[in-house]
Order: sequence, then structure tokens, then C-alpha cells
Amino acid sequence: MPMPHRTQMQLIKKRLVGKDDAERIRELRKILTELPGYRNGPYADIRKWVNAEIEASRVRKKVVHRDSIAVRREGVAQIALVGPPNAGKSSLLQALSSIQIKTGDYAFTTLKPVPALMRLRGVLVQLVEIPGLIEGAHERRGGGRALLGVLRGADAMVLCQDASAPLDGLTAVRRELERAEITHRAIVVVTKLDEADDGAVERIAAAVGLPAVGVSVRMFQHGFPPGSGS
Repeated sequence: MPMPHRTQMQLIKKRLVGKDDAERIRELRKILTELPGYRNGPYADIRKWVNAEIEASRVRKKVVHRDSIAVRREGVAQIALVGPPNAGKSSLLQALSSIQIKTGDYAFTTLKPVPALMRLRGVLVQLVEIPGLIEGAHERRGGGRALLGVLRGADAMVLCQDASAPLDGLTAVRRELERAEITHRAIVVVTKLDEADDGAVERIAAAVGLPAVGVSVRMFQHGFPPGSGS
């Protein structure tokens, strides 16, 4: 004869304490095999509860996996390259490091964080390109929550802005960072400077209220350091 159902429920919950994800699912399935197969009554309700917990744990496991992206830290500091889609982040990362990555003049060329190392004054610094953040990133839109999770681990940020593009995209990115309570030190890099009018860097710096430097692909091709054209 099975023990009183209230006692059984207490024991089940006790067995689940401290168990998450796959371990919790395994324990719930084991519990399910140990329960009487009654179709009605309190034990039928317990079986229903256990099955519901298995499904909830599966969903939770998928969400945690989807919202997690691991970027192994290297170097003395980690700097995130952040900005709206098609802001020149990939070109900047490639110019500052030895990495070869796909670049394109269209949004969402990069779909996941890309780390690379650069040498700065004799020490290695890790740069991490964050795929273009969009409005609603903090609510998982465009995989944003996972990307914001990577950003939280960075030491500082470089905000990228296309010199000839409107500031709406960068404004949306900064709004998402604020909603996610990410307040790292930041500087703006104005990209594609060769396509912009004179004074673009100063105008953008004033608009966003942050220090800014300007860069262009041609500057890197000729060996000029970032900011020499600002």
C-alpha cells in the first residue's frame, strides 16, 4: 500500500532540492517510474504534477541554453565592439587584429560574437564583436538577451557608428544597454569616415555625449592608427 499522498509529495519535492536542468529531469522521470499507476485520485494528481514539472524543466533548459553564449576571455582586458547592424564592426575588428572574417555591406553579416586578439602597447587585449543589437534586445529580440549577457562580462565598450548613417540605430542600442543596466566605460568609433563630410566625428560626439574618433578602411590600409583622421 502506498504511503499517504501528502507525505509522498513532500518527499518528491525534497528529492528535487538543488537539482536543475538535466539532473532535475532525470530525477523526475525516476520518480514517475516509482509512483503507483492510478488513473484517478491523489496519486493521479501527483503523476500529473510530475509530468508538468518534466515539461517545464525541458522548456527552462532550452531557454537557458538559448540565452547563453560563452566567450572565453583572453588577454589583460576584454573590449566589446557594439553598435547597430552594418555599422562597420567587422571591418574594424579585422583591421585591429589578424583575424579574417566575413564582412559585407548589409545588415546581420555577423550572427554570433567574434573574439580576436590585438596587441596594445606590448600587451594582448581581447576584442569581441557583438552582432548588431536592435530595439527589444533585452526582451530576447534578435537573440539580444544572450548578446547582452556577453556584454556584461566585458571591461569596456567601443560603440560603432557609420559616419553617414542616422543616429537612430545607435540611440536604440544605447537604450537597450541602459535597460539591461550595462554601464561600462565607452567610446564612439565613427566608421566609414571616407564616405562622410567634414565634421562628422565632432557632430556625432556632441550628439551622443561621448568621446569619439574616426576611422576608415583606407586609413588602416595605409597603416594609420585609429583616430588619426578625427
